[in-house]
Amino acid sequence: MRTTHQILAAGLAALASAAVSGPAHAVNHELNIDYGWQGAHDPAWDFFSDNPRIGSYGLRGGMRLSERVGVVASWGRGARGGTVYLEDPETYDTLGSFDLAFKMHQVGLGAKADLDVSPWARPYGVLMVTGMLGTVLMDDDSDEDDNANQVRYSGFGPGGFAGLGVELFGSAPEARARFVGTLEAGYAHTFPMEFTASGEDQVGELSVGDLGFNGLAIRMGAGVRF
Repeated sequence: MRTTHQILAAGLAALASAAVSGPAHAVNHELNIDYGWQGAHDPAWDFFSDNPRIGSYGLRGGMRLSERVGVVASWGRGARGGTVYLEDPETYDTLGSFDLAFKMHQVGLGAKADLDVSPWARPYGVLMVTGMLGTVLMDDDSDEDDNANQVRYSGFGPGGFAGLGVELFGSAPEARARFVGTLEAGYAHTFPMEFTASGEDQVGELSVGDLGFNGLAIRMGAGVRF
């Protein structure tokens, strides 16, 4: 199975390949590496962080279906967590601690439409359906995935994203491949995930309530159009 670093390395290699291949003037495909965050206003999120958002990084690719409309697909990965301290309710002495982390992979598929208002800037709108696979890890070191004492729960939540953005081109219109920076903002919603045990010797459901995501989402990236 490929690691996250191998996936991102493959994305960088694809960007470089696209920049030196393909017919001139045929700007019909796109590939981006991006970073951003989305709102996390569910009360259950307080278990993992006091920051009401989760950051992620990933890839987005697309193919133009007509002069102004295309299809796009994306993948992103994010994580958040910290240390939970257990206290004596009477003396408030610390009895122990453990790491609690949330990690997620999110995929999306949708449509994108743009306006050709300038050779150097192109506003666009995007509408996507998404799916998030979330994993909750509890142990003494959540950075390690194979600890013998690790407790792991997973859940899936469908969702969607609607946003507006702008592409800023850094190479001439007649270039074989056009480098571009993107900035995008919109609303993202992921329906609550119900976490169940994913280990062979674990049973039951994790009592963290309904963990979902909703609110403002912002992404920025760099890529190539070819």
